[in-house]
Amino acid sequence: MKKARRKFISFGLAAGAGLALAGLGALWPERPFVRPPRALPGGDFAARCLRCGACVQVCPTRALALLDLEADFRHVGVPWLEARRGGCTAWQDGCRLCAAACPSGALDPAMPLTVVGVASFPEKLCTNCMLCLRRCPVPGAVYFPNPEGGPPWSKEQEKQIPAPLRSVHSSIKPVIDQSLCVGCGLCAAVCAPKIIRLFPPSSVKWGL
Repeated sequence: MKKARRKFISFGLAAGAGLALAGLGALWPERPFVRPPRALPGGDFAARCLRCGACVQVCPTRALALLDLEADFRHVGVPWLEARRGGCTAWQDGCRLCAAACPSGALDPAMPLTVVGVASFPEKLCTNCMLCLRRCPVPGAVYFPNPEGGPPWSKEQEKQIPAPLRSVHSSIKPVIDQSLCVGCGLCAAVCAPKIIRLFPPSSVKWGL
């Protein structure tokens, strides 16, 4: 009798916890996270992912991390591109290590590189360190405006930017062309004031 009672209570507690978690998951806000490169589209990525962390272990820049409870309740253990940790070099050197290590096919090394996110930062907090301009692997994705009306300066022309414009107090700051940005996060990784954030493309809804 006591054994049956304990079993009933145990079952009730487990069921209650399950319902509570389900309800919490329904209320938990969907947060924007950038997927690793070569991730399956749509909800296929999160559905196929085994949460094994193999991709995180082999990332040469340590740019990948696993989502935790605080970051995303629905997708705990799913890898995401945490650009401030290192940024992804796939658009620079063709790295495929994370996709090659994936045992489930959630990351497919045969998939072509596509835009995984866009970078953005508040201009008023920019210190004009120029590191984003130097590090971006995509020509034209980061440039420095030319107030004289000429072509904007590229990273190859950084030394031509007048010293007053490079000052931390200058009102002119580097610009990220979001139509060219691929979301690699290399700019965010080197940003001196750590103000650059990555956001997924508007067409991508995480886990849906």
